[in-house]
Amino acid sequence: RQRRFDSILRRRPGATSPYLRALVASLAHKAGVKKPVSIVLMPAGTTPAMVGVSQPKLLLPEDWESRFDERSLRHVVLHELLHVKQHDLIWNWAATAVQALHWFNPLVWFVVSRFQADRELRCDAGALDLLSPTERLDYGHTLLRIQETFFAPPAIAGLAPCVRNHPTLRQRILMITHPTTRQPLLQILLVLTLSVLVGYSFTTARAQEKEVPPKVRGG
Repeated sequence: RQRRFDSILRRRPGATSPYLRALVASLAHKAGVKKPVSIVLMPAGTTPAMVGVSQPKLLLPEDWESRFDERSLRHVVLHELLHVKQHDLIWNWAATAVQALHWFNPLVWFVVSRFQADRELRCDAGALDLLSPTERLDYGHTLLRIQETFFAPPAIAGLAPCVRNHPTLRQRILMITHPTTRQPLLQILLVLTLSVLVGYSFTTARAQEKEVPPKVRGG
């Protein structure tokens, strides 16, 4: 699925609008993103997203001028740039690798799901910190409109979309309307869980290898 998406991505044109490129560069500086971010235009109605670990690319629908006003475009771009700042795509790949190794463990699926939700909440909180207080409700309206009128993004590790599913969006809207101070506890829980599971896997594999007779092991 990732390979098919990358193949489609290579055939898509880059953005040429001076206004859009200047806006992305200005917001990247404001958000503290040091890597250069290119802009790729996807089919009309595509949900805005970020791809690329070493070379981040902002994906916007080719009809972005008719779908976003100045404020909502700033909301979307800022949210996606914060995915780059927080290295969320690297975390996505790490979580996918652990899910592949421990597909049978419901705890892994639960922790990764909660981490993904918390990842979006952290991007929302970071975007709201950089926007004016009067834009808080407008930011929530932007998320709702994307959920209702844009195509659902593919569920792949190499993609960090602006909006993904309804349960997460409900929690995000509640956070926007009732702001509270959040601690990155879920991220810490994910790191500890990943470390324990990976360590347990290697320890079990080594123990099983020692139990196999030398001749069998050599064969």
